Amino acid sequence: MPNTASPVNLVAVNNRKNLNRPKDFWSQNTVVQSSFAPKVMPRDRFLSILSMLHLVDNSKYVPRENINHDRLFKIRPFSDFLSKQCSKFYKPAQNLTVDEGICPFRGRISFRVYMKNKPQKYGMKLYILSDPETGYTLNFEIYSGKEQQDNSICALKNLPKDLIKQKLLKGEITFARCGPQMFLKWKDTRAVLVMSTVHNADLAPVTVRSKVGPLEKFKPQVIIDYNKYKTGVDHGDQMIAYYPFNRKTMKWWKKMFFHLFMVSTVNSFILHKKTKKVKNENLRLRNFMINLASQLANQSDSYPRFHEVSDSENRLKGRHFISKIPPTLSKAHPRRVCKVCAEKAKRSTGNRGRKETSYYCSSCNTPLCVDECFEIYHTKQNY
Repeated sequence: MPNTASPVNLVAVNNRKNLNRPKDFWSQNTVVQSSFAPKVMPRDRFLSILSMLHLVDNSKYVPRENINHDRLFKIRPFSDFLSKQCSKFYKPAQNLTVDEGICPFRGRISFRVYMKNKPQKYGMKLYILSDPETGYTLNFEIYSGKEQQDNSICALKNLPKDLIKQKLLKGEITFARCGPQMFLKWKDTRAVLVMSTVHNADLAPVTVRSKVGPLEKFKPQVIIDYNKYKTGVDHGDQMIAYYPFNRKTMKWWKKMFFHLFMVSTVNSFILHKKTKKVKNENLRLRNFMINLASQLANQSDSYPRFHEVSDSENRLKGRHFISKIPPTLSKAHPRRVCKVCAEKAKRSTGNRGRKETSYYCSSCNTPLCVDECFEIYHTKQNY
């Protein structure tokens, strides 16, 4: 956990703040800077871990010429693990939704798709099984191209082709059965084909909007239920889209990794809401992600330093006294770099200054110059 908890909680915060460049967390620009990230870990360490992120053993890669080649090799272990975990901890109701989702991506990849009905139209397609009531993702499969037959949700065989070709007038239906499966064709504005194992061909009255006002018409019950429960994947995609991991020039499998990370975060949020003890608590995804980042910070090896720096935020309150830096075994008159002078030099030149002082604030344990720096440090939020 020491090398993963810190980067992951920073990714969670980045998703919430929607920063295009994660390194903006460490910026000195007050518009985008964050007081959280620098206390968790240094910028260069975060970027180094992010650049070294890897999910699979490259020695097991199968070349493209081989029949066993897997286009999703780079992400396969993680996606398989996550899909199993998603279905393991959630018990859905009777009605489920299977639909297409998308991981936005505009880079070069053979299985990138265009989906005109999605807000983000270019990316990697996923087949998703979800709970329509909550948007929880129960299972998913990443589409890797039509050439790989084993990468499809299912193969529909023995469909009644005569029914598919049959011409209908508006409002007419036709259907056929094969054991528990019912295949139905209904003509509304256009022909609609559905298949179900729990419905029959019954019609039910519904009220629809029209140019002349509310209008009552009859629809097959299977169509009514489909319209009622079809939004599960869209609901989950909507919550994921609130806090995406926006970063350009990223490899496709990293983009998918962070997309699936957000899927797991939304799933965790839904599980928390279903199992929480305080049922009336109005917890939002934003607050859940903030709490998640804080808890992950607690588990990282850098948290003690984060905790100490957080305690020093009381520098703007209370009583503070200037003192001589106490002697050590090696130095009778030790000197340290002034905190305020170093930050000023970094903002102007990009490098930390080296102005040393023999005084410090004993309560904050911070070296400071006697003249202006002591007062600035204890009176200004951004010194």
